Amino acid sequence: MDTKAFEIECVARHIRENWKMKVLVVDVTTFDIDTTKTKVTPLRPQPDVPREYLLKLNGSGANTDGKNNVEDRREKEKKMSDGLINYCRSLIDADDDDLFSGIIGIGGSCGTAIITPAMRFLPIGFPKIMVSTMASGDVGAYVGCTDVTLMHSVADIAGLNAVTRVVLENAGAAVASMAIGWAKRTAATTKDTPQINAKPTIGMTQFGVTTLCCEAVRKELENDYEIVTFHATGAGGRAMEKLLKDGHLKGVLDLTTTEIADEIGGGVLTAGPERLDAFASAEVPMVMSLGALDMVNFGGEKSVPSKFSGRKLHVHKADGWAKRNAAATKKAKLANRTKKKPTLGMTQFGVTTVCCEAVRKELENDYEVVTFHATGAGGRAMEKLMEDGLLSGVLDLTTTEIADEIGGGVLSAGPERLDAFASAKVPMVMSLGALDMVNFGGEKTVPSKLSGRKLHVHNSEVTLMRTSEEECRKIASFIAKKFNKSVAPAVLLIPSKGVSLIDVPDMPFYDPTVDAALFDELKSAIKERSGDSGNGALRKVVTIDCAINDPEFAVEVAKWYRLLVKNKRMITYFNISNHNSEVTLMRTSEEECRKIASFIAKKFNKSVAPAVLLIPSKGVSLIDVPGMPFYDPTVDTVLFDELNRLIEERDGDGGKGALRKVVTIDCAINDPEFAVEVAKWYRKLAKLV
Repeated sequence: MDTKAFEIECVARHIRENWKMKVLVVDVTTFDIDTTKTKVTPLRPQPDVPREYLLKLNGSGANTDGKNNVEDRREKEKKMSDGLINYCRSLIDADDDDLFSGIIGIGGSCGTAIITPAMRFLPIGFPKIMVSTMASGDVGAYVGCTDVTLMHSVADIAGLNAVTRVVLENAGAAVASMAIGWAKRTAATTKDTPQINAKPTIGMTQFGVTTLCCEAVRKELENDYEIVTFHATGAGGRAMEKLLKDGHLKGVLDLTTTEIADEIGGGVLTAGPERLDAFASAEVPMVMSLGALDMVNFGGEKSVPSKFSGRKLHVHKADGWAKRNAAATKKAKLANRTKKKPTLGMTQFGVTTVCCEAVRKELENDYEVVTFHATGAGGRAMEKLMEDGLLSGVLDLTTTEIADEIGGGVLSAGPERLDAFASAKVPMVMSLGALDMVNFGGEKTVPSKLSGRKLHVHNSEVTLMRTSEEECRKIASFIAKKFNKSVAPAVLLIPSKGVSLIDVPDMPFYDPTVDAALFDELKSAIKERSGDSGNGALRKVVTIDCAINDPEFAVEVAKWYRLLVKNKRMITYFNISNHNSEVTLMRTSEEECRKIASFIAKKFNKSVAPAVLLIPSKGVSLIDVPGMPFYDPTVDTVLFDELNRLIEERDGDGGKGALRKVVTIDCAINDPEFAVEVAKWYRKLAKLV
């Protein structure tokens, strides 16, 4: 509750007043470097469960969580997270259905890393919502293979405004409704099972290109079994195996093993090298097949690594949203609610929070400031709202997403970042917040090619890399190219003594030489305009002799923004654009198919329960049949032959273990007869258990 006490209180009050539920506010504050200037005082909302209690539950003691410094951050977060897990365990073990019916958390990268492990600890089906600035992009580290609901905060959780208040109240409403449902279910069952079914529950993996098969299998078996389908996107396979380990599944139809192709081929939907491990000890029947092993998944076509140039690709496009007048109407209403004060968008990061909070205080009497966490989604969201006419001005103080775009980090907003400013008719103050860093996930996720670079572990799920001189020059070029297209008054403020909280003396990323390369390149590349000679609106670069988080920098930001808007007339406009997303598929090769077969056979040969592998000899997906882009019988044959060679079959009646068999079905995976064979074999295996 160090930085988000009032926002947490907003959620708690909303639930108490509208759903008449008891809400316990739990403090997971670590008092780390980002918040050393923020004190929890009696004037701020106080928690029902203090941080000291969590630390005692963890056996750490109330006063053993270290000093407020960078070095012990990861250790303190781990202690607090473990304490929260133990607290949740104590509530579950209390065996009181009225005591604990749901959990909701709000936070940025650190808060999300602390809270979500406790959510993952809770059983499947238990209501759990995390409102996070990190809930866009790869959230696998936070969700794992559980049913944690991550809700994107859109704006940074830094003050209550027209955006954050609505998002937080919606989240409160969601968890309250979920808690009511949970309470009703637990009245008839126990807490540690998602539900009670009269029919045995079977897990089945599915993909778009195996949907016809899976739907037909469901119809064949639904009278006798409850089929739970898992989308084979990496998380899907892991989730199914976790439920299997936890005893929630009585059988498995692992028909779509495409995640293994991504693990072998370097795709984005891998379930990891542990895929199929759960079957080695599971004592339930399993029918496996080879669904979608003809493909490796990537994002847009440009995301396919250059080493795969020349490979057979198929771009699967999904035409998105059409223009909707209803959406425009809702956005207009949102704008109208705040028309007493013009709305400004401001970008923020943990290491620029001190600056942004001070800027907010400088301007809050005259403006409503909506903060966007610069995590990729944040920058895009701010520019989208600007394009839609919902922002009267912009304080783009934290442009760190550009460093990730240049340096290969995970929080890039894409090459389009800053494009909206080229046509936006609103004033803008820009700065260089957190351009000293490139963001990655956990320390092990930093690419090996970057070994030797200066790294700083921000928390268990975020590792920062110091930008280099070369990267800073490229960042400056990126910014200048976009900044030079501005049509409205714009100023770039350079904080000459440091661009983040850890880019100052005695901090890990302090490097005046590298910063100077960034500053000098910007001054050289940006084309300034006076704004009073008919050559266009003011465009200026100003150096401020302080660090970005120093109080005087916030004063300069506010001063310059007021100068830009003075006597200017703001123009509001709407522009609803279509959304397009695409997935690029790469055809697996003969070599990859041999490796896939080896991967499967190694795991399949460890099965202890009855298991059969069904090979659809005429195609493993909807696009691996005659006339479709991935049809390649030669490559498929390599996969099939290798599996037949490597799998150690057992007849199941000679005392050597349960049945283990490979069966070839003379059809494609989506043909009706294949589904009949799946159902037939599953029923046969179930009788053997």
